[in-house]
Amino acid sequence: MDPLDGRYTQNTAYQPQHDGTFWILSDADGWGAALDDPVYHIWSACDGRPTARVINALTEEANLSPAFIESTLKVLARAGMLNPSQPLDPFARPRPVEISELPSLPLVSIIILASRQARVHLETCLPSVLAQTYPNLEIILVDNQTTDDSAAFTEINFPSVKVLPTPDPLGFGGANNYAMKRAQGKFFFLVNEDTEMEPDCIAECVRKMLQSENVAIVAPKMKLFYMRPFINSMGNSIHPNGHSHDNFIGYLDAGQFDDTGQVFAVCFGAAMLRRSVVEQIGYLDEKYFVYYDDVDCSLRARLCGYDLVAAPQAVVYHKFNATVNTMASTFKLDLIVRNRLRFIWKNLDFRRAREFARIYQEQDRRNVAQAKEEGMEEVLETYRTSKRAWRRSWPELALARWRTRGLRTSSFSDDAMFALTDGLPRPAMYGRYPVIFAPAIRGHYMNVEAFRPDSPPAPEDLAVNFTAAADANLSIGQKVRRTWREKGAFGLVRETGQYLCWRWFTSNPGI
Repeated sequence: MDPLDGRYTQNTAYQPQHDGTFWILSDADGWGAALDDPVYHIWSACDGRPTARVINALTEEANLSPAFIESTLKVLARAGMLNPSQPLDPFARPRPVEISELPSLPLVSIIILASRQARVHLETCLPSVLAQTYPNLEIILVDNQTTDDSAAFTEINFPSVKVLPTPDPLGFGGANNYAMKRAQGKFFFLVNEDTEMEPDCIAECVRKMLQSENVAIVAPKMKLFYMRPFINSMGNSIHPNGHSHDNFIGYLDAGQFDDTGQVFAVCFGAAMLRRSVVEQIGYLDEKYFVYYDDVDCSLRARLCGYDLVAAPQAVVYHKFNATVNTMASTFKLDLIVRNRLRFIWKNLDFRRAREFARIYQEQDRRNVAQAKEEGMEEVLETYRTSKRAWRRSWPELALARWRTRGLRTSSFSDDAMFALTDGLPRPAMYGRYPVIFAPAIRGHYMNVEAFRPDSPPAPEDLAVNFTAAADANLSIGQKVRRTWREKGAFGLVRETGQYLCWRWFTSNPGI
């Protein structure tokens, strides 16, 4: 457990500005975190006074419990927002895997996908790849029609890396498929160019792969490149109400998620795949272009009875949204509208696909209404073109669904797969910023060993249920109907009470 320091001061590298929703604490490069009012109030009170005086003042002025304040101080210090008078010790990390401990050293093909202006990222990515402790590697840079000197830079400075140019601009799936079909490895490690890997990353993933022939895909722990204490993902999930997100995104990494075993799906921004499984289930579906193609491939592996596992000690730092931010603003919207429909109708059982389609239709209807109200013609046109493209895909999609259904083993269950999303914490990102806010302190961090308060929690600190991440996209009526259907009257009464407590405490900053 982190000690409560005797005196905290604000890290002046971060300057606050309120954007109407959160206090954004950002550095000169625009990176930082978002705080809600109670957490910001605690941060702003740390002016060098003794911590005991700060806690007493906040308890009286803001009606915050000492336990809540103590946990928040510990979280802000680990996030780098506060400076304790004594430096914090790094979190203990398990001993890195010894290469001699691995039963074999199969060839791993590291496939780095480079698009557009990739050199600025490769300057960091490639040295970390070459520094891997795992010795049996084939390293391939896929030059997917880069527009700068990425290929020449790689050939001159990293001659051991094979540069593989694509004949035409390809999507994420197409470019990775192009490389996997030409790679020699028993395992593929797919990674984006906007990443940096810890030296034992590949060795840790191989260790997970060698534990069982049934492991198809390994998900390393991805962390935010510019805010390294925070997690980007360790696998990803689609919840029963249709909402999708990276697992644990926006949370400080204190090792609290390191017991994660199976994951719903894997983000292929960094992932290790077993070659034999890819050849059995088929390569990435290039119809997606980008988005949902990794979840689609993950699910096809599951349909065949394979496991998707996390590798918490295999760490990759990712420049969150770095490549997408170079594209048109409606690019992601266009792909998400189409691809999520393709995913559900291609892969899920008919009952669940129909329910997902209804949810997505309601979301799209709300978004279109808002776009009309605000005169956002570009967004409206994106919806129109996306829906037309979706309808044109129906004949091909029917064949794809038939093929995917043929992969299903008798033991596969959609319900068991979606049960893997139970208990996941809500996403904690606000645009590019991880969010530190009162519900997360009370519902998550106060239960993490590193951030436990020295004082006993107050009743209001125990009232927050911080799971069921996807509920934010459902109306109250939808939540009531779903809870009644899934958990009955007793479950509805219990969750209604929890919801009312959460709404009360989070809508009153003084509590």
